[in-house]
Amino acid sequence: MPSPSSLDKTQKILDFLSISGEPKTALEVSKHVIGKRGTKKMVNPTLYSLLRDDKCSMKQTKPPTWFIKKNHKYVVIAGIIGAGKTTLAKHLSISLDGKGYYERVENNKILQNFYKDKNTHAFHLQIDLLTQRLEQQGKILKENISVFQDRSIYEDQIFIDMLVKDGIMTEDQNDTYKKMFSLSELLMKKPDLIIFLDVKPEIALKRIKDRGRKMEEDINIQYMTNLSNCYKIYFEEFEKLEKIPIIKKDWNKHFEPNESGLTYYKNKDFVDLNNEINKKIQ
Repeated sequence: MPSPSSLDKTQKILDFLSISGEPKTALEVSKHVIGKRGTKKMVNPTLYSLLRDDKCSMKQTKPPTWFIKKNHKYVVIAGIIGAGKTTLAKHLSISLDGKGYYERVENNKILQNFYKDKNTHAFHLQIDLLTQRLEQQGKILKENISVFQDRSIYEDQIFIDMLVKDGIMTEDQNDTYKKMFSLSELLMKKPDLIIFLDVKPEIALKRIKDRGRKMEEDINIQYMTNLSNCYKIYFEEFEKLEKIPIIKKDWNKHFEPNESGLTYYKNKDFVDLNNEINKKIQ
């Protein structure tokens, strides 16, 4: 059970966030709660303030373990449906001695219901996905090795914007999601690196058809083209706003790795990507 001091801090954060409708950065909230400027090394000052002991000064308190494990990185693989995110996350986690975290697609009843009736289940699905991402975040924060994640929490907003534009989700639902995301973001660790797989819509659609998931059988080229355009616009602005380094890779070649993964590992694009990742996250 949380201590009274932790509950007090949580209440202070909620009170501070409710002062105005403007979003607050983690550093702003941290400075308000603890009354001191956070150090540059902090990944998330607010989470630090919630974890620290009230009786200890900032200088005396040791940071959470993931602040000091410099060689352990958090890498996210982004891209449209069918880009090859899961396969790449799997093989990067092996080649770079890390751990993969994957989207829960198989046996996801809410996702299946969404494809059957988008108008009814769209908002429910987005809240469920946000919950899944936060559950993964809790596990990622405890890892003592590098993490390679299939799809980031940020990409959900791309799908939501499309759903709103198509009249499937309402503006009120979008606003509610954004408020929940803003509060959730206070407890998130930002990725050290995002790998954006740039794949042509027609190639991604072929991969979708080839893997043969029944719930995806109605996805068409028009939807994939719109999704691809939205992704490119979103990530053009993302790096500027979030200050997270992004590696953009042409990933139109369809890799079919064998069981051992040797075909994948010998591919020049994969080798080059491994080298590029190492340079970016050192």
